[in-house]
This record gives sequence, structure tokens and C-alpha cells, in this order.
Amino acid sequence: MTVHFPELARLLKNDQHKVRRVIWEFYRSAIKDLHRLEQAAAANEWSTVRALAWRIQVSCLQVGEHDAAEAAAGLTRTAGECFADAYRQWRPRIVQTLDRAEEFVGRGIAERKSPPDSTGVGTVRH
Repeated sequence: MTVHFPELARLLKNDQHKVRRVIWEFYRSAIKDLHRLEQAAAANEWSTVRALAWRIQVSCLQVGEHDAAEAAAGLTRTAGECFADAYRQWRPRIVQTLDRAEEFVGRGIAERKSPPDSTGVGTVRH
């Protein structure tokens, strides 16, 4: 059996229901923050970009995704003309983690026919 998000799973004593719930919330939050970050960058709102990149970094660390956290940290240090190049470099690492989270939670949704604890929850794709 493959253990998804092993660091988080260890913390939650391998309770897959809890892991799936946490990953669901991580995904919902991080995908919204990534979209807001993109909008803030387009508007040259660099303090907002840094704050959102930091939120993504912390979220990734909370679920044990250090590679994506490092990528988000790279965005916290970049603004202005350098941002586009940095974003092209770091975004794939964040999106890869979001894709794995979406796939993991999606498997659970298919099995249960609804997202974990999903009362009135909307989703956003990246």
C-alpha cells in the first residue's frame, strides 16, 4: 500500500480519513492562495505576493511538502521584474504538490461520493 503524504500520515497515526481531510483543506486553501498570488503579481502588489507566498510555504510545511515549501519561499524573496522568471521556475513544484493533493483527495471523493466534511465547499482548479 502506498502511503500518501507520509510525513503528515505519521503525525496522524496513519489515519487515512484524517490525512484526506487535512489534505483537502490544504488543497482548497493553497489553490486559492496561488490564484490570488497570480492576481496580486499582475497588479504589482508585491507585499500581497510575499504574504500569499508565505501562506503557501507554511501550508506546504504543515503537510510535509518541503519541496513545494522551498519553491514558495523562493517567491517570498522575489518581486518586480524578476518575478516572472522566478515564478516560471518555482510554480511547477507547487503545482505538482497541488496535483498530488487533488488526486489523493479525488480518490477519496470517488470512494465516498463527497469531499471530506464538505458542507457548501467550492473548488478551484489551477
